[in-house]
Amino acid sequence: MKKKSVSILSGMCKLIVLTCIYISILISFTSILGLKCEANAASLYYILDGSGSMWGRVDGQIKIEAARDAMKKLINEMPEELLCSLTVYGHLKKGDCSDITEIIPLGKVDRLQAIDLIGKITPKGKTPIAAAIEKVAHNIKNSNPNQTDENDNTIVLISDGIETCQGDPCALTAELKSSGIKFVLHVVGFDVDKEASKELACIAQAGGGRYFSTTNSGELVSILSAVQKSVAQNSSIDFVQKVEESKTKKIEEPITTTSKSIKIKAKGPGKIAFKYDSWVKKPYSWRLIDPETGEDKGKFSTLETTLVAPGYYQLVWDQSEHDSSDVALTEVIRVESGKTVEISLMTAINPMPADWMQNKVHYWGLKNIKDREELGQLDSTSSNSGSDEFVAWFGTTFVPQLVPSGRYYFVYDLSEHGSSDSILGEVEVVDGKMNDFHINTGVRLIPAEGMKPPYFVEFIEIAKDGVELNKIRLNGSFGPIALKPGKYKINYRQEEHGASTITIVDEFELEAGNLVEIEI
Repeated sequence: MKKKSVSILSGMCKLIVLTCIYISILISFTSILGLKCEANAASLYYILDGSGSMWGRVDGQIKIEAARDAMKKLINEMPEELLCSLTVYGHLKKGDCSDITEIIPLGKVDRLQAIDLIGKITPKGKTPIAAAIEKVAHNIKNSNPNQTDENDNTIVLISDGIETCQGDPCALTAELKSSGIKFVLHVVGFDVDKEASKELACIAQAGGGRYFSTTNSGELVSILSAVQKSVAQNSSIDFVQKVEESKTKKIEEPITTTSKSIKIKAKGPGKIAFKYDSWVKKPYSWRLIDPETGEDKGKFSTLETTLVAPGYYQLVWDQSEHDSSDVALTEVIRVESGKTVEISLMTAINPMPADWMQNKVHYWGLKNIKDREELGQLDSTSSNSGSDEFVAWFGTTFVPQLVPSGRYYFVYDLSEHGSSDSILGEVEVVDGKMNDFHINTGVRLIPAEGMKPPYFVEFIEIAKDGVELNKIRLNGSFGPIALKPGKYKINYRQEEHGASTITIVDEFELEAGNLVEIEI
């Protein structure tokens, strides 16, 4: 009886051990399968054109806005299990062929973060299509080198033009495919001409995918949604695009011994005409530049209708040879053969100084708000009139000037050596109208009789939490000086070497529309 019990116990132990081993193997096998499933999950790699030409309009809408809206819709519709990445080119620097950034790394998408990043894409530069495709293809190779099915990786390129960085994207795509990297590449041409359409179609063919061409935002969304759905469901693309076939008729010309004079209409130039009010004066020059490279394509000074070659341009305005900066007045404009493009010179800013301000200044101008996270980060020790941060700057006097629409900081510098830059506040420049900006807030020190002007006076803006922000310096003068409304303290130094800097006013409130006079 005792031996039988031991035998049963021994058998149970063996069974338990075998069961544990089986469970362990099953768990390991399941884990491996799980990892394999994750690795083989469908991956969608978007490449979006962020080059300067995306400021052009299609069907009445700015192309980059249409593309951003489409991408945001795709993100909102994206299935949870789909892995996705987004690479953008040409959105950070002008003329830089290495300007290619994966702004959304491959993975399950954080929708809110992705939509925020897409909203910040701002076209600036060139179109390095070949380099962008190569970057994404190598990302595919490095992320999962063991994939065997090309349908596991889908690249979707959205572009509004051809390669501008001397690459050959069609040949490169074929080379990448033949090297063993598994992917399918679809291409969407967004408002492209025949030449660009031909190149983009070649890329799609080399990538084993389809080419789509669209000239409106609605179809762009439909195409991209259909492609994304096909990737998520591992199915064919459910989108049929109507293609108009051109019918050509062969014409046999008879041989003749006579000659006749004929007149033909060749593809010629287009025209640019300006619409403007009487206050607009003839500029020192206006230029047409390539929207991606910044290369000059023509320079003029007349306000009359002007012949120009067909193409895509930005209009750059220089009102005065020495007293103004180049100002990019337009988005991308398209000049077509035999047609006239009318450009409105109606968007402008009118600085309106108070009676106590002198009208003659070193310069004033507009800076992009998006370039700085907070108002108090402007360098107060140097002149920035040549800085790239200025959208426009103008010297000498406060007079109306042409500027692009948008939200800006209004910045001015009272005198070349006697003051630092001062941000006077934000201004919204509305398209198609004169926008007034009132300069009516400031400070003046009233010295005691016989008191010499100081080495400098420093007006320090103070935040609500007491942190010091912007510092505006006034050299060798008691003012007045214009400042933005806010809370300030005042530092004062009488002489450069013979005195120390002291705080003469700990804190005071400068309200909008007031000139505060402080007796010292």
